[in-house]
Amino acid sequence: MQLYSATPAVRARQVAADLVALAAIVLFIVLGTAVGAAIGALGEVGRQLTDAGAGFQGTLTDAATTIGDVPLIGDAASAPLESAGAAGGTLAEAGRETERIVGLVALLAGLAIAGLPSLFVLRSRVRRHAVAARRAGAARRLLELPEADELLALRALASAPAARLAAVAERPVDAWRRRDPGALRALADLELAEAGVRRG
Repeated sequence: MQLYSATPAVRARQVAADLVALAAIVLFIVLGTAVGAAIGALGEVGRQLTDAGAGFQGTLTDAATTIGDVPLIGDAASAPLESAGAAGGTLAEAGRETERIVGLVALLAGLAIAGLPSLFVLRSRVRRHAVAARRAGAARRLLELPEADELLALRALASAPAARLAAVAERPVDAWRRRDPGALRALADLELAEAGVRRG
């Protein structure tokens, strides 16, 4: 399968387009990574909530245990502290949930910014290469047939730009109908150039 044209100028354009596409993909990946990291930094709020809640819960639980050892009033005095400590556990859980959600949003945003445009660019380049490879393959197969120039000239008449056809002959269709050897050869060469194939 021929990925690049045999014509140097066309091949240079194809390679340049591939390099631009590669640079765009790298840019999208860098941008997606940066956005994901920026959003992920917001998860610090969740981590601080988790630490504060866990610390609050631990402090009040320790205090409740200490007060609970005091005779007569220990159980009654420690109950409110244990309830308040449970609120600290709820705060810590909220912090963990915030971290999880922020991490998920950061991942999805990074993938969307890096992945979707990169896939679009990659798909576009692969499609162009596939079309060019099919056209080149068809032209090479036609070259092997006995009436190659006539068939290639017909393809040129069907697909080449009007200005390039006019440069070959004033009335290219009439020249093809008359089987003018010079015009047929020129039209066939035009189709081969458009397909990026050289005569063997």
